[in-house]
Amino acid sequence: MDELWPKTWEFEHPSGVKVHVIDTAIGIELFQEDVLEIIFPELDKESRETINIEANKHCVINQGENLEVKTINALAVHSLSSISKAKARKVRSFMQWVRVHIMPNFRERWEKNLGLHYAKYAFYNIDYSQKNSLINYLLTQGESWHDECIDWYIQLVNKKIPLSTECPMPSDTWGVVLRQEYFTIASKITEQIYSYQDLYEQQVLLATNLLKAQELDLLVLNLLRKLKYEESINIITQGLFLQALHSVDKNKFRNVEVLTPFYLRLIECFSNEILAD
Repeated sequence: MDELWPKTWEFEHPSGVKVHVIDTAIGIELFQEDVLEIIFPELDKESRETINIEANKHCVINQGENLEVKTINALAVHSLSSISKAKARKVRSFMQWVRVHIMPNFRERWEKNLGLHYAKYAFYNIDYSQKNSLINYLLTQGESWHDECIDWYIQLVNKKIPLSTECPMPSDTWGVVLRQEYFTIASKITEQIYSYQDLYEQQVLLATNLLKAQELDLLVLNLLRKLKYEESINIITQGLFLQALHSVDKNKFRNVEVLTPFYLRLIECFSNEILAD
């Protein structure tokens, strides 16, 4: 709450409520008061404030006035769906409106500034074509892994290991749950992606490498850890990068189980840098 956000954006919802937005490095956050007024119009302001929801506190400048406000991200909004089927419909309708009317205003700035935001972190300087570059980064993080494991990772991130041409499916019910959790968050970060399969096709199958997939995994992980979500690392096992890994022909590449803990630890190191800032 130390940072003062000098700019807020205002969008008028069809209900007539004006939704105020701030732009953060990991996505937009909405004023909690505005969202709850739309989802719970039957409640008065005092009653809405008793609703249990994960919120952040920010100091903002709104209409020339310094205010301390509670803001919520997409994951927090989505959590309101569990209250009832009627509220789940309202949440879906509201988030569709956010995707169509709010997110496009921030997409270009996110893509332009993402590299600039990450440039101050050590992991930003990794050269993924050079094994020694990654080794040096790992050493600075107190990590030591077998050279072969690092070789396999470099091959995979550059798509030198043949991947399946189809998106792999979860092998059990728990995998389905984790994938849905991942997609719920990722779909709020990306724009107009309507299924995990679409996301996988765009960021894995059609991409020249897996760096964008890894970047999205990192954004999702940061948000989960910021919210102190207990299953954060488990959810990343259904992220794009590891699902690409699990799509390879295991008769030709037998190192899937070795690379999985390596990748999870690597992306956790990236996340540690950001969250320690």
